[in-house]
Amino acid sequence: MAMLIFLDTGNIDEIKKWIDRGVIDGITTNQKLLLKEKTINFGDFKKAVLKICRLKKYPVSVELTGHESVAKMIKEAKNFASWHKNVVVKVPMITDGMGLNVIKKLKDLKIKTNATLMVSFEQMLLAIKAGASYASIFFNRAKEAGYDPIEIIKRSRDFIDSGRYNCQIISGSIRSTRDVGDSFAAGSDIVTIPARIIEQMLAEKRTQETVIEFDAAWEEFKKR
Repeated sequence: MAMLIFLDTGNIDEIKKWIDRGVIDGITTNQKLLLKEKTINFGDFKKAVLKICRLKKYPVSVELTGHESVAKMIKEAKNFASWHKNVVVKVPMITDGMGLNVIKKLKDLKIKTNATLMVSFEQMLLAIKAGASYASIFFNRAKEAGYDPIEIIKRSRDFIDSGRYNCQIISGSIRSTRDVGDSFAAGSDIVTIPARIIEQMLAEKRTQETVIEFDAAWEEFKKR
């Protein structure tokens, strides 16, 4: 099983930086993340998504903006999918079940989906059964809801493997470096990570101290 890292952002410069470092395999974004980018306004939404999609050939999850009806969500999803072949439509797990209708219909239309905003195993199994391409467990929001996200990932892994479903598990709502390792160890196919968490994964104090120690030894060696 391949273990992939997605970058959770709407920032083009961040994406370019981590592409150059060779560690990301896809992008997840949403309106909240794009809202942080002061250079993007409502009219630039499609332009921003296309700019991200054209950086590299990998999946780019884009979230639906309205949840008033199945028909409206399908229409918007078809529009998003028409923008670029890399687009994956993020469908929220709405409590009235509309999200499942949308996932099923988009699967029939061969449009890839990322079932999102899930905090329980029971939500995950419904999304997987409905035909989601990706099922996203919100790691820390699941904790806040009183669930064990590691157990949810393990059970979802077993459910997918036993049923031979064509669905990948994404672990999102990542707030610490430990969340990343725990998610992969539990069986996530993908962990989607904010850039600041990837930076923290590199920022081990003892590593930096050792680099300084070795550099000092080299300078001493050159004097001999």
